[in-house]
Amino acid sequence: MASFDVKALFTRVPEGGAMKAVKEAVNKISENEVPVSKSDYIKLISICISFYPFTFNGKVYRQHQRLAMGSPLSAVMASLFMELLERDEYIKTMGRNSTWCRYVDDVISIYPRGTNIANYGDLTTCMKVYNSR
Repeated sequence: MASFDVKALFTRVPEGGAMKAVKEAVNKISENEVPVSKSDYIKLISICISFYPFTFNGKVYRQHQRLAMGSPLSAVMASLFMELLERDEYIKTMGRNSTWCRYVDDVISIYPRGTNIANYGDLTTCMKVYNSR
């Protein structure tokens, strides 16, 4: 058994990976469940995450990459991204005979005795490999 924590989850999730997860989620729902067309809905989300203003010491800054802390969309998008990561990489990383349970950025994995999880690296490494594709 092992536990993992994704450190600074929002700031490690790339916009491209998050948008891929959003597109997959939106495409699974019917057209009348969104207030505009699916393509417009996806474009609106993309616009929202492309400009993350935040204030520090009285000055306004723009987040240039990854998901921003404090944005209402970041929590949803990070969760969708983690679901995509689990679906696409979990079995390759941990094997079919293991169990993986996640709550936001905390994971517990139960795997067969004798499995050397040191060979798998950490979850951040898994995310980097996934993001590089």
